[in-house]
Amino acid sequence: MATQSDQLPALAQRYTRFAAECEGISPLYASLSAQIAQDSELLTLALACRPGQPPGNLLLGAVHYLLLQHPNDPLAAYYPSLTPQPLPKSDAHRGPSGREQVRSVEEAFPAFKRFCLEHQTAIEAIVSTHLVQTNEIRRCTYLLLAFAHIAQCTAHQGIAEPLALLEIGASAGLNLLWDYYGYRYHAHNHQAGQIIEAGATNSAVLLHCEIRGDSLPPLPITLPPLVWRMGLDLNPIDLRKPADYRWLRALIWPEHQDRVALLEDAALIYHQHPPQVQQGDVATDLVALLDAMPADTTPVIFHTHVFTQIPPAVQASVTQTLCAFSRRRTLYRIGNELAKAAIQHFPLTLQIYQDGQMRERHLADVDGHGRWLQWYL
Repeated sequence: MATQSDQLPALAQRYTRFAAECEGISPLYASLSAQIAQDSELLTLALACRPGQPPGNLLLGAVHYLLLQHPNDPLAAYYPSLTPQPLPKSDAHRGPSGREQVRSVEEAFPAFKRFCLEHQTAIEAIVSTHLVQTNEIRRCTYLLLAFAHIAQCTAHQGIAEPLALLEIGASAGLNLLWDYYGYRYHAHNHQAGQIIEAGATNSAVLLHCEIRGDSLPPLPITLPPLVWRMGLDLNPIDLRKPADYRWLRALIWPEHQDRVALLEDAALIYHQHPPQVQQGDVATDLVALLDAMPADTTPVIFHTHVFTQIPPAVQASVTQTLCAFSRRRTLYRIGNELAKAAIQHFPLTLQIYQDGQMRERHLADVDGHGRWLQWYL
């Protein structure tokens, strides 16, 4: 039987990889993760995370969650989300020798470790009960394009069949509200910086995305018709509950104030049009939800950064379930974790299930937070 000490090397590798994923995107988390990877006490604390959960996001999210309740703790001074002028200051200072020294974000680690040890019981309770279930709203920039592509593929005499959408791992269901958002795509390689707008006009949420490469995606003038939407999640988030909202807020990396603003704006739409998210497990509840999809619609399943948290046996079972369902109806599945990803580059994949078989298309490469995409079809 493996002991805790036996598990630490593999966990350290996961934090090292997470540090690389954060590089250039969250300097604070990149630095903290790299140092956690070398600290046995904090790695042991991270072992309290639920199986299958990404320990980097979960431990750092738990600390952020508690800091939002303790904004006067010295550690908060290093978090851009909690102070307008976070440490370390960008200017150089004189060290004991009189030489000029440049301060580094690595200075945050001693305060971070102290906070973790002081709040160890609370952190263990959070990471052992909570899930990493960020609703990254900007991911809708590539979901919209995938939905539009499916609508084009299934149109009859130029008329698109209505979509029925099921999101696996929906969290609060904010990405199910994609048709209530506005979109602005910046295609810098086309016509001297072409800007293309789509989606709802005058929406409280306006999502920006850079289009890289030479291929323009199928940007729709009008959105694909949608008649049914449902989310499935182990632990649905209810934004009407302050603790739930704070958890989503805490999962946003400290430097990403634009993502916080999007969450706040999307919450306004959520309260006006709360999506239906059912509590359940994809391993046991998928079949019933597939059967609930209305007739005369195009069934579409989608998920973002969720299936990496699902055991391989359950992933295989999901594929078998979709193949079986496709003997009755053709079904489309969109995911950005269905193929091996490079660091900070995720393949956006479309799987088409028909007559018990599956074929796959690589639609695009995308940024994990939806800031850019490169379309291939």
